[in-house]
Amino acid sequence: MSGGVTLYRRIADFDEEEFEDDLIVMNRETRAVVTLNPTARVLWEALSDRMSVDTIAAIFAEAFPGADMDVVRRDIEATLAALLDAGLLSEAHDGD
Repeated sequence: MSGGVTLYRRIADFDEEEFEDDLIVMNRETRAVVTLNPTARVLWEALSDRMSVDTIAAIFAEAFPGADMDVVRRDIEATLAALLDAGLLSEAHDGD
């Protein structure tokens, strides 16, 4: 794996279902499940394309101009970690 910016993208083999305001996403292969609140759902939907943490943070900064971006970035990183742990994201690096 080369250096550079890490890019994230959701896997192709998942199921999802809405439950009230949340979105439940399941990895079909491992059966791992993650429940996403409405804000995390925006992140999930954006990850249909490869994106870096910086790109995602810029999207959220535009959508939530008054938000503390340090907190937003930490929340993005925590959500990405949960999705990675569930096997719902793939990682690549610029140039891969």
